[in-house]
Amino acid sequence: MKRKKTNYDLMPKNPNNWKGIFYINPKDTRMLVPKINPLLGWALNLGKVYAYLGQIALILIIIAFRFFFKNRFHFFFFNGLKGFPT
Repeated sequence: MKRKKTNYDLMPKNPNNWKGIFYINPKDTRMLVPKINPLLGWALNLGKVYAYLGQIALILIIIAFRFFFKNRFHFFFFNGLKGFPT
């Protein structure tokens, strides 16, 4: 049996919701939407505030790891397991 297409299936296929490679549609409740060509993966819905908050949170996590674990990762990657403090 074929699945009935809903509004959510049709929204990402509408070219008016795409600005170049960016998907912007505040009416779509999803944060991740499939791209027009499903083989290319997924896109963030930049019409939602949650997409921006998620990007900011990811950047802050990366900065925190870089700042707090700088010496440990540096030691591990350049010296290997030899002499790693236990």
